[in-house]
Amino acid sequence: MRMFENEWLKIRHCKQLWLLFLAAVCFVALISFAPDNHYPMADSGCTASFVYFRESGCIVLLLLSCVAEVFFTREMQQGTMQNSLCCGISRGQYFAAKSLCCLGTGGLIYLFTVLENVYIRTAMCGFWPEGGPDYLYSDYLLTLIAYHLGFCIPFCALLSLYILVAVWVRRPAVVYLAGLVTCVADLQLDMAFPGWRGPYAVMFDMEDMAAEGSVMTGAFTALFAQCALMGILFLASAYLVFRKKDIH
Repeated sequence: MRMFENEWLKIRHCKQLWLLFLAAVCFVALISFAPDNHYPMADSGCTASFVYFRESGCIVLLLLSCVAEVFFTREMQQGTMQNSLCCGISRGQYFAAKSLCCLGTGGLIYLFTVLENVYIRTAMCGFWPEGGPDYLYSDYLLTLIAYHLGFCIPFCALLSLYILVAVWVRRPAVVYLAGLVTCVADLQLDMAFPGWRGPYAVMFDMEDMAAEGSVMTGAFTALFAQCALMGILFLASAYLVFRKKDIH
């Protein structure tokens, strides 16, 4: 609990995290307010969150590599990580607290920007269009919850990869670049290997299935198998690297 309190204090006073949050909020607002650039599902508040990723969320995910850099790479450079470990905190405890706070911070940015997008589209177009989307969603609330819980799996897989890169290298620029490289590589692998389902490919597939009304199906659940395995492997690898890394 002391570790979490310490991390919360750092989050509150970290200017880079607040600037990142502001950049994500401003970008999502800019796209949400654009009058003619939207997919049909963005024309009402009730379905706007289903196309959040395709419209603006992709850029937000690119920015999240900065979160991993703040929690890991920067502290290695500044020496604060060494100070904590010298006080008797085990590397396992330290890595667990850091990783959970990193994932939680990314999750809060995601949640806030999704709600922002829905609020703006509702203000501009209304929440529930005439006739409603019930031809796609017989149980709207359950579908919405299932969709965004599913989104957490590729989302956490991406952040786990960023954590691995942040633990491995000491150069912030490399961690920043990891977001862009991951996006391009994932989409290229998706085109080269039809069976590949990395985080970005899965997120695009999710939106296609939402448009078809196929969220509450076994096929939707099966989308996340590779991403769940990737997330576990990335986080486990990051932990092993962190345990062996010379940070003194």
